Amino acid sequence: MSKLMLINSNSFSSSELEQAVKEIQSGGVVMIPTDTLYGLAVDPRNRNAIERLFTVKGRAPSNAVAMICADLEQVEREFGLLSDLAKELSRLFWPGPLTMVIDGNNLMKKNGISLDGSVGVRVPSHPVPRALAHAVGHPITATSANRSGERAPQAVTEASKTILESVGLILDAGELIGGLPSTIVDVRTKPVRLVRVGAIPWKDVLNSVN
Repeated sequence: MSKLMLINSNSFSSSELEQAVKEIQSGGVVMIPTDTLYGLAVDPRNRNAIERLFTVKGRAPSNAVAMICADLEQVEREFGLLSDLAKELSRLFWPGPLTMVIDGNNLMKKNGISLDGSVGVRVPSHPVPRALAHAVGHPITATSANRSGERAPQAVTEASKTILESVGLILDAGELIGGLPSTIVDVRTKPVRLVRVGAIPWKDVLNSVN
């Protein structure tokens, strides 16, 4: 197994944060807790790290990778101002398990994160991934910590041996809330389009924009 660090989500220490940031900035893959399931974080500005992420997951490059951001300010600093619709959804559902597909930046295509240049972004309610994105200084990846086609883990002990042996660092915050992954909606279209059913009911999203 890779290096395992037991953490308290409510008192994530500066030394623990520093180790995780160092691993991400060096091109490594870090297994992190989120507000739903465990995820894999890498630096999206590092093409080698993105390629390593796809290899670890056994995932086709045609499948886009979403981003975790520290806050709305970081989203807009990285990808530009959001539409009024997207801002309203962020006000209602962030921090939380809502991923919004927006227009990305030049790195999305260049680094193989997205074939069409779009990007899914979210601000989770879990403090650890937000702290990591803030400390790194830009968004980090937010894909689930499982091999493609396998069940995403609610606890580190549920992750496959392949995943556990392939990442550089594991932040073990115990068993997470689990359940459904984040709901994904495309806010580039009118009306907003459901991409993936998830933790936030689709009807709640629709009711909020009507």
